[in-house]
Amino acid sequence: MTRFGWRVRNGKKAFCEGVDIAPPNPGIDVNVRSPISGRIVDQWLERTGGPSNAIRHRRCSAATVTRETLIEAAQMESDSVSTDPHDLLRQLGVDAATIRQVESLSVRHGHNVWRVVTDDKSYVLKWLPEEAARVEVAGSLLLRELGVPTVPIHGSTEQALLLEDLANSGTWRLATPDDLTRPDVARAVARWYRIFHDAGEALLATGQRVSFLAREEDNLSPDTILATGRSAGIAQSRPWDLAAEHIELLQAAVKALTPTLNYNDFYWTNLALAGGEDHAQEALVFDYHLLGVGLRYSDCRNVTASLSGAAIPAFWEAYGTLDSREETLVRPLATLYTLQTASLMTQFPKWAESSRDRVVNGDLERDLVKAVELAHSLLGAARPLATG
Repeated sequence: MTRFGWRVRNGKKAFCEGVDIAPPNPGIDVNVRSPISGRIVDQWLERTGGPSNAIRHRRCSAATVTRETLIEAAQMESDSVSTDPHDLLRQLGVDAATIRQVESLSVRHGHNVWRVVTDDKSYVLKWLPEEAARVEVAGSLLLRELGVPTVPIHGSTEQALLLEDLANSGTWRLATPDDLTRPDVARAVARWYRIFHDAGEALLATGQRVSFLAREEDNLSPDTILATGRSAGIAQSRPWDLAAEHIELLQAAVKALTPTLNYNDFYWTNLALAGGEDHAQEALVFDYHLLGVGLRYSDCRNVTASLSGAAIPAFWEAYGTLDSREETLVRPLATLYTLQTASLMTQFPKWAESSRDRVVNGDLERDLVKAVELAHSLLGAARPLATG
């Protein structure tokens, strides 16, 4: 049996771990369909081998699918190979004689994270695959240049970052799940996002295009929307056809509003706080591999989805007023994107259940109708949306 894996591209690179394909018996032509979208992506023609049905899909870390290519596992492994941290530290100018300990903290999705203890300081060293590094490393340096508070950077290469170790910082502490219930933490987070969004809006207002950043909603297409409906098991629901028909109109309407930078990945595991245990004076979020371009409401919605209780109104009060048109456009697009991401996983994730509920209870369809009507208004389109 020959082992293959799916390479999935959407401007990024990701891999599905473990697609095994056995060539069919002689004289049998077989279309190889993607386990993600159902599209034919390769064909076996008159090749010898074992049974024709040996296709197994175990897990995919990709966020979206626009083009798929079948590649051999050997190439996958060479693309995602790890790197010796001591070699990286040498490239970053760290004197090997001062290194006392290198401890592996995480190995996920091809990313490697180590704690590095030297004679006088503790660091976190991150190494990322090429495409992820293109966003995370460049994004970290961009935010520092824009004056957005970030984890102090002590060195970088094209695929690595040497950062302050927040677990051993005299200023910062890593957040806990309970922090997301606290109004003072929510206000500190809102202040960070306000600085971040103001800086992003000013940058993009100059007309400068940041080539390594993309919009999440641009990953949606008629084909991927309909495939998501099939994967979610609710393909007969009207919203899928409605969304597929109008997705390009909605994407154009989003671009008609004021863009900024989006963080896209808020959670307590990516949050650091400064100040007393009972009063957070400052906050910053870290890990920028999902950094992109979008609307303020999209990012704020991402934050409040993780907050609870009194922290939610505290965040909105501290952040301030937003353009209400952003919410109208973002709500259905965010639901579609969440479900598309969830549909790529072997088990439907709990964090996407509320989005699936919005399809079943009719909320997504109602959100789409409002968004399409607004899009017609923003873009001067003459044809109204028929409902019913």
